[in-house]
Amino acid sequence: MKQNTGAGYFMKTQLKLLLLSLAFMGQLNTVFAKKHGQEAIDSLLRELATAKEDTNKVNTLYSLSINYLEINPGEAAQRLQQTIDLATKLGWDNGMAKGNLVLGVVNRRMGDFKQAKEHINRGLQLYTKLGDKKNIAAAYINLANVYADDGDNPHALGSYFKALKIYEELDDKLSIARYSGNIGLIYSNLENEDKALEYYFKALKIYEETGDKHGLGALLGNIGLACMHKGEYNKALEYYFKAVKIDEEEQDRHDQAITTGNIGHTYVKLRDYARGIAYIEQALKMDEELEDKNFIAMNLQYLGEAYVSSVQDSNSRFTTGERNMRLGKAIAALHRGIEISREIELPDGLQNCYAHIAAAYRLLGDYKHAMPYMDSFYAIRDSTYSNDNKVKLANLATKREEELKEKQIALNKLAMEKKRDERIFFGIGSGLLLVIISGLFFSRRAVQKEKDISENLLLNILPEEVAEELKEKGSADAKMIDEVTVLFTDFKGFTQLSEKLSPQELVAEINACFSEFDHIMYRHSVEKIKTIGDAYMAAGGLPTPNSTHAADVVKAAIEIQQYMHRHKAERQAEGKLFFEIRIGVHTGPVVAGIVGIKKFQYDIWGDTVNTASRMESSGAPGEINISQATYELVKDKFTCVYRGEVAAKNKGMMKMYFVR
Repeated sequence: MKQNTGAGYFMKTQLKLLLLSLAFMGQLNTVFAKKHGQEAIDSLLRELATAKEDTNKVNTLYSLSINYLEINPGEAAQRLQQTIDLATKLGWDNGMAKGNLVLGVVNRRMGDFKQAKEHINRGLQLYTKLGDKKNIAAAYINLANVYADDGDNPHALGSYFKALKIYEELDDKLSIARYSGNIGLIYSNLENEDKALEYYFKALKIYEETGDKHGLGALLGNIGLACMHKGEYNKALEYYFKAVKIDEEEQDRHDQAITTGNIGHTYVKLRDYARGIAYIEQALKMDEELEDKNFIAMNLQYLGEAYVSSVQDSNSRFTTGERNMRLGKAIAALHRGIEISREIELPDGLQNCYAHIAAAYRLLGDYKHAMPYMDSFYAIRDSTYSNDNKVKLANLATKREEELKEKQIALNKLAMEKKRDERIFFGIGSGLLLVIISGLFFSRRAVQKEKDISENLLLNILPEEVAEELKEKGSADAKMIDEVTVLFTDFKGFTQLSEKLSPQELVAEINACFSEFDHIMYRHSVEKIKTIGDAYMAAGGLPTPNSTHAADVVKAAIEIQQYMHRHKAERQAEGKLFFEIRIGVHTGPVVAGIVGIKKFQYDIWGDTVNTASRMESSGAPGEINISQATYELVKDKFTCVYRGEVAAKNKGMMKMYFVR
């Protein structure tokens, strides 16, 4: 399994996830401390030839594996298995523990994340049995690193939190700093830059107190990166330049190159293209010297993007010759970026290079060359939903408690405003909508304010097209829509869980989830229909029919699934109760229209709605269950696993699929 290291990954890996955080790494026999490489291996092999079957031989095998780690991971794995086998035969828990833990690290290096997790968890169990807190923390760190490599940021976060708690108990300040920085990195991967900065600054404070500079440059670089993602470009540059200074002092050319490239990219965002291009070219030169193909590809992408952006900028005043020269340089850089990204299998890097090179050709008026690159861009973008070997997408910032409080304050404020504005009434009778605004004695400004409030309230309960029809005609006709895709979600064990939470906690948790679902629906052009208790209902392809409704809804379902997975991991890490979700999807005809006179709403009816509900109830927690009808529309876009014919209440046996 090859690790995904695309362009998004490039930007978020300045802080190094420590490969070996093992307290026992200093326990190697001192007789070999001054020997390195092949000399140490030869010495250990001679000792091994005459060693007795005891714990000393376990240590020798273990030491041998450590020496093989850098030069021959496969041999290291074999020696570690021998370490574990002999320690198991002797019943020596410590030997089994350290053998399993380091074998997990080797598995991680070799890209076998499943085996890595199994061995590290075995080591964790043994160290827990031994009560060895330092190595329990080390196991959690290495487990977190595997999850991070595998794109499972929520589980990585949970493991880091467990390690951090132990280091705080041990008052190990440097470890607290290092792994607070890594927690910040995971939050950044989850696009929660505010939370990332909280942990970065926690780490920075410890570095400043202790005067330790090891890793400080990378941390400052990541602070700069978080600021850049927030659009705070000048603040980002401030931290980037501090990072470069530390990297120069520490003679860390690798991190210096990364940060230099990010400085250039930030100047491009500030539209200072000349300075941006100069820094990117400087970073590219360093990457070439280091022979680091990952970051060569990244900076080639940055360079191409910079030239394209300079031409697209409305403030640019280039002659035709200068313009074409810049686009030619962009195409040359991006061609090379594509070549290297293909060579080292970086799909995200390819995707970004394809987008920029297509833009360059379009600006030249060369649509014949632009179109194949756009096709390649869309092919990679769409495939990210179905390729299990790619890093899982984490597109949303996880909502934290302070955000829930802010939402509650906003809701309370809205409720007060609604109560204050009771003079606004809505009614629908005989197909006529009357919006009565009491304000005959108010100024025109006050009247307009009340009208704006009415408009916003109307759009909160009706689709925009339906609201416009109501305003223009005074009524909205019910419509038969031949094909829409309906989504239902439901929380498993909601009743039992609701008994364990206070009313305030329950409402806050539902609000957090449903608010996130609302944002997801908006991004994928899916219409929220309503919520019924703990169920959420939405539909794609209405009120205006379209041909992408099935794919839109499945993409939204996948994003809900990912959000709930992250949210569950965070609540588990905080020791809080959590919801598990079932998602069901079905495609077919519906009738759509407005119902009610008071508290009216836009709703849909038909057998399609009932079947979508059955897809949800016939599914499984954490899964997206789709019908045969939906499957036929999305089978070429997503990976679907056939479940066979499953009994659905009042529907009989139905073919169903899980989207993976």
